[in-house]
Amino acid sequence: MNDLPAQFASLPVKNPFAGQQVSLDAVESALRVRAAYSIFQSVVQGVMKDKANYQSRVLFNEVYQQDQVTFSIYHCVYYTVWAARHYLGSNKISCPNLKRHTEQLVLLYGLTELAKDSGALFDCGYFAPGAGA
Repeated sequence: MNDLPAQFASLPVKNPFAGQQVSLDAVESALRVRAAYSIFQSVVQGVMKDKANYQSRVLFNEVYQQDQVTFSIYHCVYYTVWAARHYLGSNKISCPNLKRHTEQLVLLYGLTELAKDSGALFDCGYFAPGAGA
């Protein structure tokens, strides 16, 4: 999430998984872009717009407090899927059935979170309307 302005300098954001079967990698990527773009929209663009009208402490504590909660949730969801995917890839689970089922549960969790709120992904062009399977 370093250098958000550079990441979103040109829109739409390219989805490297467009047209492919849904995978844990694709869900993780979408969750990362959702968190980063939401922060970019609010903090980088919104705070810069409102910076002249508010003191810094008031701006973050009162004006953007709702967004901070949303960012935290988005980041926690992304990190949960990221950490689970890396753990599953570390070959620490010896039973192939357990590994496959756990991957499917993590995938389901990520898809459920994206279904709750994927507006930021449509806004930045990562998802396109009518591009479903």
